[in-house]
Amino acid sequence: MMGGESRAAARGRPLDAGPRRRGGADLIDPPALASQAQYEGQMPTLDCRRIRIRHGVGDWQFVSPNQDASGVVEVAQGEDVEVRLPPAGSGGYLGYEVVGHERRPLPLGSMLDGLAGTFTWRPAAGFLGSFGLEFSSGAETVVPLRLVVGPPMRTVIETPANGTEVASSFVLSGWSVDLASVSGTGVDIVLAWAFPVDRDASGALPAGSGPDPGATPIWIGAASPGPPRSELGRIYGPAFVDAAYRFNISTLAPGTYDLAVYPRRTSTGQIEGARIVRVTVR
Repeated sequence: MMGGESRAAARGRPLDAGPRRRGGADLIDPPALASQAQYEGQMPTLDCRRIRIRHGVGDWQFVSPNQDASGVVEVAQGEDVEVRLPPAGSGGYLGYEVVGHERRPLPLGSMLDGLAGTFTWRPAAGFLGSFGLEFSSGAETVVPLRLVVGPPMRTVIETPANGTEVASSFVLSGWSVDLASVSGTGVDIVLAWAFPVDRDASGALPAGSGPDPGATPIWIGAASPGPPRSELGRIYGPAFVDAAYRFNISTLAPGTYDLAVYPRRTSTGQIEGARIVRVTVR
């Protein structure tokens, strides 16, 4: 299946040891290193080193190859990005944004010099997320590129809604992706803890109260994969169809909790894109 508020920095404790502080980040171990032979057959066929980029007036860099042979470029909102494509024939390049299986015009405000093989863009306010681009030079030459605008980690808690009451058995679910992933969803595991919320001496829940500093966070576990999400595939690309996660929770005593979801980014082994929802268990 696969920060928000925290990062996994230290090593050496099991995932179910429970966090020592609210983020709990110092307890998360990175995934074990896989052998090269395991992934040799998944090497991209396109030499993405032929595609170069630079941000603003910075140095030129080669583009990271994705498993599907496209290049992946991260850019901030309002930042200039320039892409130099491989040499093309005399006809130069035509460019498109690909949404689903449909080719559309390039994003608003971008510019392609097809003969020079140069694409430039400064994403304006409102442009956030993943943009799949294709640059075509003749029937056989297509250069795919994925531009990720803004933070690449996206985590959503869909159920339960924030501030709701839930039964003693309920489902915590949503989805999490790394839009800059070079293989799959970019999230290798999603973890969760429940933080009891602080109450006053009378047992009331004051407005704006936070987690009880004297309470021990409760380990929920590692998520199970959720059902395939075709709409995520249409929005972000087919690699993200399996981004859903699901926790079946039935171990919390009645009370109010902050449920914290911690996705671990495959490329870094770090917790990034954490999200919290507050619920009251009846």
